[in-house]
Amino acid sequence: MEKNIKRKRKQKKRRKILKIILLLAAALLAAGAAVFWIFDIRQVTVNGNQYYTAEEIEDRLFPNALEKRTGWVWLQERLGNKKEIPFIQNYTVELTGPHSVNVIIYEKSYAGCIYYTGNYLYFDRDGIIVDSYDTLIEGVPVIEGLGFEQVVLYQPLPVDDPNVFAGILNMTQQLQKYGIKVDRVKYNSKMEATVYMGNVRVKIGSSKYLEEKIAELYSMLDQLEGQSGTLHLETYDKDGNHDYFSFIPD
Repeated sequence: MEKNIKRKRKQKKRRKILKIILLLAAALLAAGAAVFWIFDIRQVTVNGNQYYTAEEIEDRLFPNALEKRTGWVWLQERLGNKKEIPFIQNYTVELTGPHSVNVIIYEKSYAGCIYYTGNYLYFDRDGIIVDSYDTLIEGVPVIEGLGFEQVVLYQPLPVDDPNVFAGILNMTQQLQKYGIKVDRVKYNSKMEATVYMGNVRVKIGSSKYLEEKIAELYSMLDQLEGQSGTLHLETYDKDGNHDYFSFIPD
C-alpha cells in the first residue's frame, strides 16, 4: 500500500515536471512566432557593393513583407537559401537587432568583357567566359581586338596567346585602382592598348610601365575633361623625362 502511494507521488511529480517542460516549450515557440511575425527589418546596412547600390541590394533581398520578417531572414540564412543575383558571387545576412541587418556582398571579379551577339560576355583572369548578360557593369571595360570568331560560355576565349589575359587583368586593376572610368580598351595585333574615354583616346602601347602610365593618365584627368583628341603615353620614359607624351586634338 505504502509503495503504491510512493509510486503515485512519483508519477504525479513526473507529470508536473513534464507539464512545466511543455509550458516552457510552448512559451519558447510563442516567443519564436512573435519574432517571426511581429518584428520586421527596417534598417539594412550593405557593405562590399560596387555593382549595385545599397537600395538595389535591399530591394532584391527583401522584396516583400514576408521576406522582411526577422524570423524569415534568420531561417533563410541558417538554411543557406541564397538568391541568385547577377554579378554577385555570394552574400551573408547578419541580424544586428530585431529590426536591423548587416549585408556583406561578395562581388564577382571580372578581368573584362566582350560584346558578342547582343550580350556582354564577362571573363575572368584566365580568360574563361563566366557570365553573359545584356547589361554592362560600370567599371568593367569592354575589350576589343582580341580576334576570335566563336565563343562558348564557361570556356576560354579562343585566342592565340592565353597570357594576354594577365595583361588585361593588370590593365583593369590599374584603372580601378585610380578610379578611372573608360568606355573600352582596344588591342592591336601586337597587344598594344588604346583606352577610350569619351572623345579622348589614350595610346598606352605595351604593358611595359603600365602602372606608371595609368598614374600619369590619372594626373591629367582634369586637363582632359571636355577635350577631344589623342593622348600619347606609349613612349613613356621612366627616367622622369616628361617630353615623352603629347596630346593631339582632333
